[in-house]
Amino acid sequence: MHSAGNDVVAFRLTDPERSAQPRFYNQILSPSEIALFHSGALPSLSFHIFLWLCWSIKESAYKFRKRYHPDLVFSPTAIPVTEIRATAQQITHEGPQNASTDPQITGTDHQITHPVLQITGTDHQITHPVLLITNAAHQITHPVHVITGRTEDLFFRSELFPEGIHTVVYRHPDFKSVRSGYAFLQQALGSNHPQTNGATEPTPETQSAAVRELVLLDLRKRDPNGAWSFGKHKEGYPLLYRNGVLQPVPLSLAHHDQLLGFSYLLPVS
Repeated sequence: MHSAGNDVVAFRLTDPERSAQPRFYNQILSPSEIALFHSGALPSLSFHIFLWLCWSIKESAYKFRKRYHPDLVFSPTAIPVTEIRATAQQITHEGPQNASTDPQITGTDHQITHPVLQITGTDHQITHPVLLITNAAHQITHPVHVITGRTEDLFFRSELFPEGIHTVVYRHPDFKSVRSGYAFLQQALGSNHPQTNGATEPTPETQSAAVRELVLLDLRKRDPNGAWSFGKHKEGYPLLYRNGVLQPVPLSLAHHDQLLGFSYLLPVS
């Protein structure tokens, strides 16, 4: 199945008290997933975080399958998380020490600047230089924990960080064919934008435009001579065009509050 799926969850918009109510979490988790949590597979995760991790996995899997099953209806409990584990990987993202106010692109395999846009390749290690955009307005140091596992016929890779979760799914566990990234809205729009400085809440239109700009930035880095643009399939998923020609490149976009995420399949010609 040639497809893509990703999702982001912003913890700011989640409610731990609501997450603890059976009437709520039973709409998302199956009994086997609740048992999986109590098995101690991820002892460092609270139930609240586990719940929203599973939500992001299920949402990503739904997007992946929806491309080939247009009539598919999202039903979280019908998408079981069957395996889940924490990898040994813990990435530390550090804000730039001497960054200008304009976005910069940097990359390294071992020391990663805070992911205004982070691109990764596999579920266990980073196998290529990571594309990053850094901005002086966002200087934060924190760990990112990597969680991997499986939901039926799909594998997932999730990154958990203080602000939220980014999950990507694919049909192979190595993710070598997947290009993915997550970002903060502030880096796409600037810290003075009213929808990033707290003056107003971000609108879906603003979030949608911002995540597309981030994808374009990555595509232009890989293919500076291509004129990239987007379309929308009648079933709702995004389409990708190069020089006006539809590309056979599955693309998934996601946004929630101040978080943006994407994934697409390599290679892009």
